Amino acid sequence: ILGLIISGYRIFQRLRESARALIEARNEAVRASQVKARFIANISHEIRTPMNGIMGMTRLLSDAGLTREAAHYVETIKTCGNTLLALINDVLLFSKMESERVSLDVRPFDVRRAVKDVLELLSVAAKEKGLALSSCLDESLPRCLMGDDMRFRQVLTNLVSNAIKFTDRGSVIVDGAATLIEGNRYDVRLAVTDSGIGIAPEVQGKLFQAFYQVRDERAASSMGGTGLGLAICKAICTAMGGSIQVQSEIGRGAT
Repeated sequence: ILGLIISGYRIFQRLRESARALIEARNEAVRASQVKARFIANISHEIRTPMNGIMGMTRLLSDAGLTREAAHYVETIKTCGNTLLALINDVLLFSKMESERVSLDVRPFDVRRAVKDVLELLSVAAKEKGLALSSCLDESLPRCLMGDDMRFRQVLTNLVSNAIKFTDRGSVIVDGAATLIEGNRYDVRLAVTDSGIGIAPEVQGKLFQAFYQVRDERAASSMGGTGLGLAICKAICTAMGGSIQVQSEIGRGAT
């Protein structure tokens, strides 16, 4: 009996030591992740500051009465700078979300106005491709909601711009509706539907993963971007107590 007690005690000691080692390893991994997230956030912020200065000087330079050739060069700098700034902003926001340091600014906002503003913002890009860009908001959708207006617009802008990017002809439509849950609480649903190239079923599960990019097989290359946009959309939707999904078939568009 004494031998069994001693053996049991030794097993207990080993289990306790193993558990302690696992806890320490987990804590170390969490600390490393937090350090990484802080580093990415800090370096992104530091890069963004001089980039804003470069973009400001470029705007001033474009108003300085340049020759046609020089103006073309400055416009190219502006385009590249805006692309780089967008990438930096995506990395900065994603790193904040990874470290759970993004808080929502919840206040009343006009959801219909937000949709209208997003479509107006992206109307030029749609027009350049000859696409019809429109919205169909059901009467059930309340005009005023409590939520984070900026984050809502960020998600919608990303989804609509993606739809335009992957659509060569046809349309991009934003549908919206709401279902009353109880009292003044609503289940709000918005859908961005395009008539573009579609997404293969086998990659749809990866669509909202960080750094994953859909590839257009016709061009055998990615369509550009950071691969963070949809991951950020998912993180924002989750933070707002919602979710995001995709429905698509190759050659038949996506929702």
